[in-house]
Amino acid sequence: MFNSPDRVGTVLIPPDAFGGYWDTFDRDRFETWAEQLKEINSNQEISKGEGVSGLVTKKLWDEIGGNDPRFAPTSWDDHDLFIRMLQHGVRFIMPTKSVVWHFGARGSHRLEENNGKSSERQMKAEKENIRKWLEKWGALPTFDEYGMIRSTEMRCNI
Repeated sequence: MFNSPDRVGTVLIPPDAFGGYWDTFDRDRFETWAEQLKEINSNQEISKGEGVSGLVTKKLWDEIGGNDPRFAPTSWDDHDLFIRMLQHGVRFIMPTKSVVWHFGARGSHRLEENNGKSSERQMKAEKENIRKWLEKWGALPTFDEYGMIRSTEMRCNI
């Protein structure tokens, strides 16, 4: 287990620490670890949003238009969603006493089954979605010191 200095608010641990997939996940062990982590964390907020680690109201989801279907089935949809939320005035916060276990793209990348490389499907989708992203936003996104996407430079072309 280690904290990455360039990803404040994130604890990186080996993918198989609690079980690599939902069906092998050791929930009891994770919950014990999560409670211990919450106890040692201070109570502060970090400006941060990541793909699966957010909660929003249905009203907000509808106001911003939800996920843009052009990025389905995978990749760049979270960045697009976050930029539109930021431009809508949403403030992203991650309390340091919250704990989320993310199964890190295991469903789409399948790295362990492809000698550490993304699947053909994933590589094709990412290449295509970068093109779609550039068509929509005109430039690649930038990020702040916490890894949070910035919206100020982004202007939608479509």
